[in-house]
Amino acid sequence: MTSTADTSQHPDVSEIADLAEGLLAPSRAVEMQQHIDACSLCSDVSGSLQEIQELLATAPGPALMPADIAERMDAALAAESLIGATPHEGGAHVSRETSLPSRSAEPVHGNRPSGRPRAATGPGRTRTARRRRHVAALSAAFGAAVIGIGVFFLQSSPTASSGDTSAAGKTSKRGGTPVFVDAALQGQVHSLLASNATASTVSPQEKKAPSVHMDSGPTTLKSGLDVVVPPCVEKGIGRAEGPIAAQKGTYKGSDAFLVVLPHPTDNTRVQAYVVDAACVHATPSTRGKVLLTHVYPRG
Repeated sequence: MTSTADTSQHPDVSEIADLAEGLLAPSRAVEMQQHIDACSLCSDVSGSLQEIQELLATAPGPALMPADIAERMDAALAAESLIGATPHEGGAHVSRETSLPSRSAEPVHGNRPSGRPRAATGPGRTRTARRRRHVAALSAAFGAAVIGIGVFFLQSSPTASSGDTSAAGKTSKRGGTPVFVDAALQGQVHSLLASNATASTVSPQEKKAPSVHMDSGPTTLKSGLDVVVPPCVEKGIGRAEGPIAAQKGTYKGSDAFLVVLPHPTDNTRVQAYVVDAACVHATPSTRGKVLLTHVYPRG
């Protein structure tokens, strides 16, 4: 029976996120899962969303607002309350006995065209000008508070180092541990190969020195950090060649090993394996489960 999900019609990212949160109807959830299993692009999107969720879960909470910024905002709010409670001074009492000036006594302004009304004068215009000044003062106070808050968050936000933002690496890290993601695995493999090639340039004395892992059994790599590939991981891969590079990290929340081996038939390519690390502590010993494998061009 063929899948009901049409691989030519990819679901929205929001719908894939709803599937991960369990918000879809059961029938639609089954259809979506079948489509993701058959579509590598949607599978990459699902893996990326899961990685983002894991990274957000470990992100630090928001920092407290500095006292000086809080005081500025309190002062601005107090000024707003004071202005709203102040009565207008423009409504002064005028005695009924006061005679109004006659229209004939009003001077004629030469710069006003005939038939046009005069500009507004008197208490009403004074209130308008005063209100504008109050609005301008409040706007300045709130603007200063907003600028202060923005500067605070910019200063408190961690700056990314050049190593983490390089396009070659693309290695997501959580607490210093690499996070392997299907969509970014090629960049992670190339970065690992580059660092391994740099670290492999050692002096003759270092080449003659015995390795601390010579008697331990598992394969030892000379890279930025010495990485030991456990025997159960090698058995799970099922190849006799020694790995070019390896790295320990996590894949979808579980400990895993990224092992890079030469391609069996093409010297210009390599084959990467992501193997579950649960076999390391399993009793009795079992083969490591290959979670992901891809072939990539060699660096």
